[in-house]
Amino acid sequence: MGLAWKARRQTLTWFLPLALLPIAGHFLTNYLITGDLLPAYVHTSAYLYPGSHWLIAPISGRLVGRSVIDNIYEPWPVYMFHMLVGHHGILSLSPIFIFTLFGVWRSLRSPENPLRAFAALAAFLTLLLLVFYTFFAGSRNYGGMCCGLRWFFWLIPLWLMLLPEGLRDNTAHRWFRGMALGFLLISAISVFYCARNPWSRPWLHQYLYYKRWIEY
Repeated sequence: MGLAWKARRQTLTWFLPLALLPIAGHFLTNYLITGDLLPAYVHTSAYLYPGSHWLIAPISGRLVGRSVIDNIYEPWPVYMFHMLVGHHGILSLSPIFIFTLFGVWRSLRSPENPLRAFAALAAFLTLLLLVFYTFFAGSRNYGGMCCGLRWFFWLIPLWLMLLPEGLRDNTAHRWFRGMALGFLLISAISVFYCARNPWSRPWLHQYLYYKRWIEY
C-alpha cells in the first residue's frame, strides 16, 4: 500500500508480479499436498484423528488431552485482557512496546511527522487483528501452545519501527532510561525463556499455571 502510494507504476510493474510468485507457490504446494487450495488447518478433520495432539477425548467421565489450550473458549473480556496484559499479553510479555504506543500517538498527532502514514497503517492492522481474533476467528486459544500471541508476531517489525519515536526527547531523564531498560529486560526474558522450544507456554502463562490460577 505504501509503495503503491509513493510509486504506483514501479510497484505494479515490478513489485506486484514478484510478490505474487511466493503466493502462487504457497497455493500450488498446498494443492499438491492436500488436494485443496485452502490451508489444512481450516478443516477440523485435519486435527481430530486418533492420537492427535489436539484431540480432547472423554475417558472415565473426564476430558483429557495434551493441548487443553487449543480447546478453550473464554469470554471476550477475559480473552482480550490476556491478549494485551495477561499471560499472552503483548504489553506484559514485551513491555518495551509500550513505547510503541507513545510512538504511534506522537506520529499521528503531528501532520509533519514522516512516520504518520506508517503509524496509521500499524495502528489499523493491530486493531483489525485484535477485533478479528477476539470476535470472528471462531476460536480463542491465543494461537495454541506457543511462546506468545502468535497471530501478532508478523506485526513486530512494524512496532519496532515506531518504538524509537516513543523514546525520543525523553532519554535525558534518568528515571526514563531506567524504566526503558527494565522494560527491555522483561522483553528479553520473554524471548529467551522460550528459545529452546517455541512451542511452549510463555513464562507468565507457566507461572499462572504453576500457581493454579488457570487450568490450561
